[in-house]
Amino acid sequence: MTVVDRPAAPRAAASANGAPRRSRKRTARRAGTAFVLPYAAFLLVFGIVPLVYGVYESFVVTSPFGGDSMGLDNWTNVVSDYRLAPAMEHIVVYLVVFLPLLLLTVVSLALLVHARRGRFGAVMRFVYYLPGAVTGSASVLMWIFMISPTYGPFRGVLTAIGVHADSDIIGSGWLPLLLTAMAVEAGAGGWIVILYGALQSIPDEVLEAARIDGANGWQQALHIKLPMVRKYLAFIVITSFAGGSQLFVEPQLLYTVSNAAMPKTWSPNQLSYAYATDELSFGRASVLSLLLMAMGLAAALYVIYRTKFYQAD
Repeated sequence: MTVVDRPAAPRAAASANGAPRRSRKRTARRAGTAFVLPYAAFLLVFGIVPLVYGVYESFVVTSPFGGDSMGLDNWTNVVSDYRLAPAMEHIVVYLVVFLPLLLLTVVSLALLVHARRGRFGAVMRFVYYLPGAVTGSASVLMWIFMISPTYGPFRGVLTAIGVHADSDIIGSGWLPLLLTAMAVEAGAGGWIVILYGALQSIPDEVLEAARIDGANGWQQALHIKLPMVRKYLAFIVITSFAGGSQLFVEPQLLYTVSNAAMPKTWSPNQLSYAYATDELSFGRASVLSLLLMAMGLAAALYVIYRTKFYQAD
């Protein structure tokens, strides 16, 4: 009996095709690792290491007579501090006003620009983004000038309603609204551009099918556009909540220019700053920082769970 060997060409071809495929996968993994490593290094050095050190520092109790010890005194002192409850109340009121107004502004203007694409949309995206160029202390000083009943452009209106000094606004219940106006004016433009980019990713075929079915502009926005960009909205909420709960620059400058018309520890971050600078208690400052981080993390996890942030569409 003669045994005829089968040709090995198909097996060799498969092996030859498999080698480049494995090589491409290795190259892709190496490229991904190269992109992630710098961020991982920054996260480790400026995120995880300070967090671990902050947890350690929160248990270090500094004695006025010299020497350190470990214990829960920093935690009990912060929780029982009479300044903590008003500071938390102030920031909660601010967030309740700030977050809905920011979302309403960003969503409405992004939808408007997306509905009027072309030259109008390009010009308006630039116009909306311009206020973001003035942030931080410069934005606060600009707003102080605007609300000044002595030098501001609205001094006639302010005087007519009984505002005769900066402290009449800064030291009153209008302060959360003032801080909200500052934050929305400075931050909404960037979010509008990001949300507009997300709206641009919606396939034209989907919107065209909705128009054929008789959906008007409002129906398309509510039932198609917003549900398809819900993860971007969740990201805006998470990031804005974290930034708003750590408010510091704006109230600190307002306190300085208003001759103490408002409390020095108006926000929790200001109270943490007072612990570290005025009282030289870095342990208590660490405790309050950890509490703010826990609050932001809890809010983020809630939003992620409610919006199914990581669920594939």
